[in-house]
Amino acid sequence: FRKRTVTCEGSDCPNAGLKPQTEEPCYETLACVWNTSSWDVCSNSCGEGFTTRTVLCGHGSPDSDCIQRGEKPTASKACHATFGCRWQ
Repeated sequence: FRKRTVTCEGSDCPNAGLKPQTEEPCYETLACVWNTSSWDVCSNSCGEGFTTRTVLCGHGSPDSDCIQRGEKPTASKACHATFGCRWQ
């Protein structure tokens, strides 16, 4: 909660309407960060393919909170693998 002090400037405040709230809920996003997993193995073992990773806003927060702190990292990209290439 965010708190503030509310005081009356005069003697007739009770007749001026409801006293403003002294507390209100707040939601802080300064600690929100993007969490990324390691890149998966390339989809093709010999040549061009794609690889993916998980990208989540930390602490289970919605993506909209982390976007306020920076652009969402990419979750997929092109890759080139040779581990499955064989001479015949």
